[in-house]
Amino acid sequence: MNSLLTEAQARGALSGFGWTFTGSLDTAGLTWNQTFSLGVPLGTAVLAVLLTLVDAGLIDIRMTGPRTLSAWRPSTATLRDLTTIATPVELAAGRDIRAAPDVGTLEDLASAAYVVGDNSFRTERTNVGTPLPWGRWEVGVRQVGVTEATAATLVGDSLLVRGAVERVQRTRELSLAGARRLPLRDYLPGDRIWAPGEAGQRRALRVRQITLTPHRPRRRLREPRPR
Repeated sequence: MNSLLTEAQARGALSGFGWTFTGSLDTAGLTWNQTFSLGVPLGTAVLAVLLTLVDAGLIDIRMTGPRTLSAWRPSTATLRDLTTIATPVELAAGRDIRAAPDVGTLEDLASAAYVVGDNSFRTERTNVGTPLPWGRWEVGVRQVGVTEATAATLVGDSLLVRGAVERVQRTRELSLAGARRLPLRDYLPGDRIWAPGEAGQRRALRVRQITLTPHRPRRRLREPRPR
């Protein structure tokens, strides 16, 4: 990523965009512990490359300020456990939370992953611990630029980690007027906090994403009374 961004700015692109890591050190100053070669086709969006690295379990990322990208070794600086501090961060139903939809899917369930790279490179990864309600279930990915076993193993293993169990997306809609703890002030993406889990039970959940939506009050219009 450091090379990609540096080369882009040398061409005059990404004006005003900054990042807080290098090719050898993450934002916290730790040495990157995993690397692999990845070819990036011309015209590929920077966000697409970032998400590829995130999905492979290589980095955690966060935008700080309007145009500054930070990146860390996975599950290090961004994983703050706010459930064990003196005053834990907790979101309670009826006080902080006004809606809590959960969406589960078996769409990504997989016990075998095939990674196909360049020059007919191909490798298979398997996970014997995956539940198999329909027998062996396979998933494949075409990863441009992958030509070595190390890179393919990282990509394949990340697919199997996501496909080992049912994926559940838990969305917690907040009422900021009554909330005691506020997003971006008291907790950030990557933090572990207390919140209602399955069936409303109190659970330690990790924040994946925070989305702020402006509230627009509804106006009632009345027809003019006839004179």
